[in-house]
Amino acid sequence: AFLDKSGKSIQVILNNSKDNPVNIKLIENNFSDPDFSAILQEAVLTSARTSSEQKHDLLARVVSERILSSEEKIISLVSSMAIKAINNLAPKHLNFLGLAALIYDIRPQSPVNNLPIYKQIFV
Repeated sequence: AFLDKSGKSIQVILNNSKDNPVNIKLIENNFSDPDFSAILQEAVLTSARTSSEQKHDLLARVVSERILSSEEKIISLVSSMAIKAINNLAPKHLNFLGLAALIYDIRPQSPVNNLPIYKQIFV
């Protein structure tokens, strides 16, 4: 299931990048990068250890996000750690992690100063 999902997402990325020479060069560089090969191998091994569709989806997303990132970006650095985390977490933990990421993403960037709770916690 992981290989099927990864293949489909990579094909979509390749089809959408046909007119963008910068993305094509980035994808070619990543396919020849030994670090990307190691990440892909680690993702395949991790997917073979589980039958969880949720984990297969996450692993496919990590691999497809890594294809469009340059070596300097943070996603290139943390891809391997994300795959290891996906391997070690139970589906219940992944749900909590997803909820925490959603809350972190939609929270207000600067707290409202005139709330009484703000003064109790942050002052």
